[in-house]
Amino acid sequence: MSCRSIGALFGLLLLVAPRISADEVPLRNWTVPSSPTRLSALGDIGNPGVFVAVTPCRVVDTRLGMGFSGAYGPPALTAAPRTFNIVASGCTGLPANVSAFSLNFAVTNTAGPGHIVAWPAGGTMPNVSTLNYLGAQTLANAAIVPAGSGTSISVVAAVSATDLIIDINGYFTNYPNTNKQLFTSGSFSAAAAILGVNDSNAIGSHGVGGYAGGTGVVHGVQGEIGSGAADLSAGVHGIGGAGTARTFGVYGESATNAFDAAGVLGRSTFGTSPIINSIANTAGVRGEGAARGTVGVAGPSGVGVRGYSVDASGILQTFGSLGQGNSYGVYANGDLGATGTKTFVEPHPTDASKVIKFVSLEGPEAGTYFRGTASTRGGVCVIEVPEPFRMVTDEEGLTVQLTTVGSGAHAWVESESLERIVVRSSADTKLHYLVQGVRKAYRDFQPVAPGDEFMPRSPEDTLPLWLSEEGRRRLVSNGTFHADGTVNMETAERAGWAQRWREAERVPE
Repeated sequence: MSCRSIGALFGLLLLVAPRISADEVPLRNWTVPSSPTRLSALGDIGNPGVFVAVTPCRVVDTRLGMGFSGAYGPPALTAAPRTFNIVASGCTGLPANVSAFSLNFAVTNTAGPGHIVAWPAGGTMPNVSTLNYLGAQTLANAAIVPAGSGTSISVVAAVSATDLIIDINGYFTNYPNTNKQLFTSGSFSAAAAILGVNDSNAIGSHGVGGYAGGTGVVHGVQGEIGSGAADLSAGVHGIGGAGTARTFGVYGESATNAFDAAGVLGRSTFGTSPIINSIANTAGVRGEGAARGTVGVAGPSGVGVRGYSVDASGILQTFGSLGQGNSYGVYANGDLGATGTKTFVEPHPTDASKVIKFVSLEGPEAGTYFRGTASTRGGVCVIEVPEPFRMVTDEEGLTVQLTTVGSGAHAWVESESLERIVVRSSADTKLHYLVQGVRKAYRDFQPVAPGDEFMPRSPEDTLPLWLSEEGRRRLVSNGTFHADGTVNMETAERAGWAQRWREAERVPE
């Protein structure tokens, strides 16, 4: 610690030194700075933690014949520094994990003008005094002194020797309630029962830090509300700061490679708890509904849930939304894929226990179409191509199907383009038409392409039960899995999957 920072500390936190008689240096309590403003000077010693008061106790008394029975008695203090282990002084209630002490320094029997300096043991002595005195004076000053090596402080008397008395009435620590449960109860209108304020600009600083170091199911921070709470109550409520900075109300981070780990886990526990068996790799957010009808993650307005995919440079590749605005239940910027069918569902008109499900057409291209009914007049009909079809369809690859209605007339396509379709017939007739094309943006779509959609998630993965029977048979026949459902490691090595798993398991340095 620099001399400057120590000097700033004592310059702000020393109390006024009263004069008392040489034969009376009573042990009594004193006021310790407690407001965030006054404690800001403690930034010079890092994070001091919280203040824990103890029964005032005498740590040092160098006077002869005063009956002092503590660990640190005579001789008087001189220009040779002395070190005092405050925790081991004999005063009770002082733990080992102390960051600073609240001390009262008194001098008496002073041999002449001088001053004392106190600092953390093992550190550099500052150039600012703790207490100045003249000859034959008895004075006292309170100060907060950081704990040095061995929970000790060092003190020296410069210029003239003096007897020294040190009392303690509390300490600062980051562990104020070791092996004790902290409980705060009361009515705090529009305020917090427990408030943590951290004014540090350092990365990683916290207003409240919760850490659980046990080996069982433990929680760093648990928020819980009573059964009588009103709507919109929350066990934990995170608020992102105002302004233009990119802030988060709640930030969850997972540093493990274990399956199903998550930075934030949201679970509805109503009903039977779900069975977790390698559902997903480590996730930023995972929501689970324990029973039918419960929701793991819900978004009531705007975009309910949105997931992003970025490349190694952080550039957005694709994203998908669940519950976007008033238009989409599912929306994707990028391709939409599924191993099963793609259906729309409508209610049955007469049977409430049934629904109507239609399955989307599937093919090896991104097809477009429009259809309708027309009639030829004078053996000709011009079908105008709708503008939306024109916008998205490629000029090449148009096909037209014609079906005459109510006559044996023969009809054919004279010409076709994205502007109009010209139809001729051997006689005037009514006809149905179907015009098909290919989406311009995907005219080169290839139905067979490299992909890792069915890559096992780890060497311990098993043959997916959610696939159709034919799908599972193909994953066995192509060598992804063995017939017993285990991963085929020969294929995994050949395809490069095993290398990707090994890289994912490496802990970043």
